[in-house]
Amino acid sequence: MQTIDARLQSDVWSRVRGAAASQDVEGVAPAELQRWMEEAKARWAGYRRLAAELGGRDGAVLRELAAGQAARCRQLHALYFLQTGQRLRLPPPAPAASGPPDARLRSAWQAEQRLRRQDAEAAERWPAMADAFAALSRAAAARARTLCSLLARRL
Repeated sequence: MQTIDARLQSDVWSRVRGAAASQDVEGVAPAELQRWMEEAKARWAGYRRLAAELGGRDGAVLRELAAGQAARCRQLHALYFLQTGQRLRLPPPAPAASGPPDARLRSAWQAEQRLRRQDAEAAERWPAMADAFAALSRAAAARARTLCSLLARRL
C-alpha cells in the first residue's frame, strides 16, 4: 500500500473533523478522479470477461490484471476521499466491447499505455500526490508488459 505524506494526512483528518473544510488539498479535480475510477472499473470488468472467455493460463493472467485494475480503483478512491472527504459509490460498468479476443487484448494494451502516460503526467502536475500517481504509473506499465507478453504468446 502507498504511504501518505504528512500534509495529505493532516488535511484528511482536518476534513473528517470538519476543522478545515474550506481548504482544499492541491490535487486532481474530484470529477477527474471519478472518471478515472469509472474507467478502471470498466477495465476490471473487461479483463474478467476476457479471462472467462479464454480460460486456462491466459485466463489466470487476465484475472491477475483484473485484480490490478481493482487495486487501481481502490487507490483512486482513496485519493478521491483525500480530496473531498466523501466516499463515492460508482455505478456498475457498461458491458465490455465484443470482438476477437486478440483485438481486445491489443486495445487493453493500448489503454494501459495511455494510463501509464496519464499517471506520469498527473504525478508531475500534482506534487502533493506525486508518489501515489508514480506508483499507479509503474503498475500500468507492468500491466502493459504483461499484456504484450500475453499477446506474443497467443500470436
